[in-house]
Amino acid sequence: MLRNSLVTGSVVILLYLVGVFVPVFAETSSFNEGKRAFQRGDYRKAVQAFELARKHGETRVALYYNLGVSYYKLGNFDDARINFEIVARNTRMAGLAHYNLGLVARKQNKRDVAISEFKLVSKTTRDEKLIILADRNLEALYSYQGIWRGAVLARFGYDTNVTAAATDQPAGSSPFLSLGAYADYLIRGTRDDGLYFTGDVSLLDYTAQDEDQNSVQGGIKKTLSVDKYKTHYAGYFSSSTYRGSAYQNILRLEGGARNDYAADASFRLHYRYDNISSLNTAYDYLQGWRQRLRVERRGYGKQDRTRMYYELELNDRQDPNYSPTRHTVRGVYSSNLSGTWGWDGDISFRFSDYHLRDDQRLRLSLTVSRRLDADLKLQARIRHSNNNSTDPVYTYNSNEVWAGVSYYY
Repeated sequence: MLRNSLVTGSVVILLYLVGVFVPVFAETSSFNEGKRAFQRGDYRKAVQAFELARKHGETRVALYYNLGVSYYKLGNFDDARINFEIVARNTRMAGLAHYNLGLVARKQNKRDVAISEFKLVSKTTRDEKLIILADRNLEALYSYQGIWRGAVLARFGYDTNVTAAATDQPAGSSPFLSLGAYADYLIRGTRDDGLYFTGDVSLLDYTAQDEDQNSVQGGIKKTLSVDKYKTHYAGYFSSSTYRGSAYQNILRLEGGARNDYAADASFRLHYRYDNISSLNTAYDYLQGWRQRLRVERRGYGKQDRTRMYYELELNDRQDPNYSPTRHTVRGVYSSNLSGTWGWDGDISFRFSDYHLRDDQRLRLSLTVSRRLDADLKLQARIRHSNNNSTDPVYTYNSNEVWAGVSYYY
């Protein structure tokens, strides 16, 4: 069902460009005849007319694009590929050409070629909707049993006021190194309706503060499409160390649903339950449970994306002083500056009601990224946090900067 909807969406793009993009140029009679034939659904006549226009000396990129579309509609994928490859030489239309070359490769069952073409879309266009369509095709292509997918990352930075994981108190400044890896493996089905294993590992080392944290997590996730909703259900188990010693085990259960209620927007619900047990008597006061419920809206523009959500967090720990009720409101704006450069602006406000104090945290961040190729990305971030508390011990400001690299496979 996913694959059919993607192909349908691509045809809409093709028809749109035949009718709208072409009139920018002066038109020959053969070219006009080809357009009219295409709009009638007479693709053989359209090919004949467009080829005649080419023989008469027509060289505009729209001609080769429309030839590619017409051959594609006739099922002549070799000729469609030849014409789209010519279109790909045009900088302004390269992204669209690579997208359609990906569709042609899928029709010819050339999976590796299709993946390569769809990955080139984000490098050659700023059209966010086209990038999203390419990503969805990639998602479908990766939705084969036995396929691994994941990422590895490395970041080096500096924090002017590290927050202690076990107490939430400021601990001082320090450089840090963060390493992480994520992977999932489709056991059966597809990404939208299947079962797969997922796991991750993270290491965080502060060179000037005794606040190092490491964790490993693994679990099973089930996805299921129900009418207009894409849902998931998962169970995970994680174990962590803190300051070089055993820290916590967490059993996590979660579920979520997504509704793409418009072509450029989606609504999401997400729930998570954590059962936390201590591996060190020094941190027994943190044992208990934590629940989070999030309501979110995402928007997808031509060159930008938006994300807004509200999250409620409830805690029941052994020590009531570490059992906050939290309310978080967050907004993220992302934009493509070019085919390879992008940036994110992020603002969030969190109110925490503890047993004996109230905290208010404002956090602002700016991230700049550059794709080196389809799988490799460089990023840099600056983040400012301001936490005000009715207990002065927990009042602090911090600024964190880091640069890093991510590799996706």
